[in-house]
Amino acid sequence: METKINPTQNQFQQFAPLVATVVDQLIASMPTTMSPNQLHNLGLVALLRAVRSYPPNSVTPFETFARIQIRAALLTEIRRWQRWSEVAVRPTKSVTLVNV
Repeated sequence: METKINPTQNQFQQFAPLVATVVDQLIASMPTTMSPNQLHNLGLVALLRAVRSYPPNSVTPFETFARIQIRAALLTEIRRWQRWSEVAVRPTKSVTLVNV
């Protein structure tokens, strides 16, 4: 039995290496506490969203569209991750107990 590949699967497979390229560029250009594997997985999800949302009559090449979508998704997630890590290490106010 032969498995049919639809255009969406084909685009996803064809442009999956683009995710690694975008992740490597981000890691080289900015510090992040997220692991490369986390970023790569987020990038794959962003690529899938790009494949599904790409307008068929767009004049923008798919690679350009996907690169922008992947980078934007990664930056959004890095910002969210950094906000949570800052909250987690924020010093708390000390409370002094007074005996009455």
